[in-house]
Amino acid sequence: MAVRPLPPLAALQCGVFSRWQAGWARWSDDALRHAVRSGRIVRLRSGVYQAVDLDELAPGLSPFEWVRWRHAAVAVAGVLATPGAEASHSTAAVLRGIPLLFLPARACATVFPGLTGELPRVHLHRCTRGPGRRSVGEVAVTSDERIVVDLAREHGMATGVVAADYALHAGLTALPRLHAELERCRGWPGVRAAREAIAFADGRTESVLETRSRLALHRWGLPAPEPQVRIGNEWGGFVARVDFYWPEFGVAGEADGDAKYDGSDPEALVKEKRRQQRLDDLELPVVRWGSADLADFGSVAARLTRTFARAARTPRAARRWTVLPPL
Repeated sequence: MAVRPLPPLAALQCGVFSRWQAGWARWSDDALRHAVRSGRIVRLRSGVYQAVDLDELAPGLSPFEWVRWRHAAVAVAGVLATPGAEASHSTAAVLRGIPLLFLPARACATVFPGLTGELPRVHLHRCTRGPGRRSVGEVAVTSDERIVVDLAREHGMATGVVAADYALHAGLTALPRLHAELERCRGWPGVRAAREAIAFADGRTESVLETRSRLALHRWGLPAPEPQVRIGNEWGGFVARVDFYWPEFGVAGEADGDAKYDGSDPEALVKEKRRQQRLDDLELPVVRWGSADLADFGSVAARLTRTFARAARTPRAARRWTVLPPL
């Protein structure tokens, strides 16, 4: 007997689906009960289930994303079963693919202040609904602007910057919309952290590592760099794009992710060595660090400070590189 495919909407809902959605996928109540008994799915709450083997639903799902789905699932189930509820905060971030600095103890959902009742194992927020709400699958989700603001309010400025940088870079939102959301949330707890996060956000930042690096540079009192700067040779020919550049010193910074040269692309290391050689040929000072260095950024800060001091003694006219305009 052929195994019945899981409801397609579950792939959008962190592996979670409702009895009604299963019915549309031609699952009977007997089929649901059998799948629970066999361990193929688990019942999260009355009429809501989650696939146990997420690879069956989303082949190739990374272990990192698998953990995020498991975190959000209980709140997704609560939203599917509760009229008027919305996935919010960390749950909404997972559904929308927005990175989180860390996973909180409980996933979140939001309901109108007048609604009564609780959602077991869910951090339930009660606040007014903002504009721009959407659905992921059939899960109601707060707007991307509210997600950024809520994460900063709930978990602090750094978490908000990680979310804001990604949302801006991915085109999920824009600074005017974030500022409008801040205005709607005026006077709410934690809104000061949200203001700081949005003021610090930069959509040119391309990864969480780069965002965390900018935050580390800020904490150590170092000058703010320009992200994603195109470097050319003396004749204006493109050479490379660097993660960070300090024009006042003529120094570049590179934040190298742990997975950048993980062996999945045999040419990656060769390409990077050639790229670094081209920068070396220009005699451009480059300071590198990785994610492990963020735990104690002091040594990187010291290297940068020394490099700034040396580079500042080099006359601008002697630089063999140029800064190219952005594309």
